[in-house]
Amino acid sequence: MKYTIRPCETLRAGIGLIEWTFDPLRAKNAFLNIVRLGAIARCYQPDYYGEVESRFQRGLPSDRLIAEWHLSSIRVKRAMAGKAPRPSKAQPVATLEIPANIDGLRQSNPAEARRRQLAVRKQLQEFFAQKLAITGFEYDVRSARYLLDPYED
Repeated sequence: MKYTIRPCETLRAGIGLIEWTFDPLRAKNAFLNIVRLGAIARCYQPDYYGEVESRFQRGLPSDRLIAEWHLSSIRVKRAMAGKAPRPSKAQPVATLEIPANIDGLRQSNPAEARRRQLAVRKQLQEFFAQKLAITGFEYDVRSARYLLDPYED
């Protein structure tokens, strides 16, 4: 079954915010959520689902970011128009590298994948405590990083 969410129709229905979770170490998902859809994230939930036996999660806690899709925001309007949701020339307040391919790392070096997950968890929780939000994401096959800035609703 295919679902299509149209921000305009959702806003007319009185829904201005949609939230969902995603794995903070999955670069492709982060790119989709933050860049293509214009969502932000400012909440990190360690081991959100408990132990998960999915082939994608096996061996790591089910940490999740909460994506916030503010449908009437300029970010979402820009993203829906095919533009970058955050100004590309603006320097972020902070950045955080994540593995570009967590599956490959998890298979080749599970201990290092776990170490990286814990480091990302700690750093993002610290950034969120400073009232920063993930507002951008840069990704290619070799590198991936979150861009963080202050964010007001």
